[in-house]
Amino acid sequence: MSNNLKFNFLKKRLLGQRTNINNSVEVIKKCISLAYQDMMDVGIYYLDTNLPKMDKQKTINNNIRKDNFYNILVNNNFVFSIALIEEVTNIFGPSERITNSKNNYVTRFGLAQKLVNMTFKYLYIFSDEIDQTINFSNCDCPLDSIIIETLNLNETYTWSKLTKEEYLFLQTFINNVVEDKDKYNELGRLLYDFKYW
Repeated sequence: MSNNLKFNFLKKRLLGQRTNINNSVEVIKKCISLAYQDMMDVGIYYLDTNLPKMDKQKTINNNIRKDNFYNILVNNNFVFSIALIEEVTNIFGPSERITNSKNNYVTRFGLAQKLVNMTFKYLYIFSDEIDQTINFSNCDCPLDSIIIETLNLNETYTWSKLTKEEYLFLQTFINNVVEDKDKYNELGRLLYDFKYW
């Protein structure tokens, strides 16, 4: 079996069989949905916790957040920046800390960095299927428990509770350990995620 057939199968498996891989907007929105799902591994315990478990409003709220994020990406011409992450924090409400009924919390910045960074990771994977020229060289590494553990900092930092200052510290730390500088020129700190996740 040729590598193209294998890769096409894997792409369709990740995007979903019903996704029209020739429709750039559909692929971009699916990349956002995949990243949103990654962020919701923790976000599900904090977002809309005042609604009943199976409430349709939760689905509506999630779709609104994804649509808002898509519009933010388009308005920012798909350019990664810290300002983009800060803008995305607004889709998670007005308070920096989001608490659940057990009085635990996540930060809007922690959720936003995960959504933004994972979206750019998926956009890179599917860059042949989208009609956007994206400069990935300024991208950051998505921070999660696996990546933070590879840095031996998991005792100190939790991705979902990061402040902007902690996030910037971790990205600088990653910047100093990235080994393949040629590939780094193409992917920025996103390279670390591909190598170590």
